[in-house]
Amino acid sequence: MENENNIDQPEVIEGEQQWEQDFNKKFAKGLEATGKPDWKQYQYTRNRFSPKGRALDLSKSKLLFVSTAGTYLKDSQEPFDNTNMLGDYSLRRIPVGTPFEDMAIAHDHYDHQFIKADPVVLLPFESIAEMLSEGKLGSMAAEWISISGFQPNIVKVKRELSADIVKIAQELEVQAVLLVPA
Repeated sequence: MENENNIDQPEVIEGEQQWEQDFNKKFAKGLEATGKPDWKQYQYTRNRFSPKGRALDLSKSKLLFVSTAGTYLKDSQEPFDNTNMLGDYSLRRIPVGTPFEDMAIAHDHYDHQFIKADPVVLLPFESIAEMLSEGKLGSMAAEWISISGFQPNIVKVKRELSADIVKIAQELEVQAVLLVPA
């Protein structure tokens, strides 16, 4: 794969086609047959190389925040489908500045005690505000993206969810994305 500067770049998912075939043949088929995930059949991706990108001056960049905490606006958005053992690959757009009390969490693959005690653990908006006030970050998009971090089909994440996030990033004219995993 080549980037815009014609510098050889490794694949985002090395052996993507084989991984997808194994996922469908072993994990997904087993899940369909039994209704339960067999994690011994799940192949984690193992890249030897990391894709490279150009350096950014964050002090002149607009940031899009993305969280895998599975938060959503409890009064106006549908919760993520945390019962689907193949994952929920949708996203929720949340206005920056929304109080944590207006959100709910629909991601049951991590312990919520820490985020409930201190939302900054997964939603570090105070640190981002500090970076903005210190001039270390240019600006922040008016909304942020929440996704459910339980998504075993990494190829679907790359092809669909990542593509949706890129479209939003382009729409919001951001130059940088901060992903905070749950």
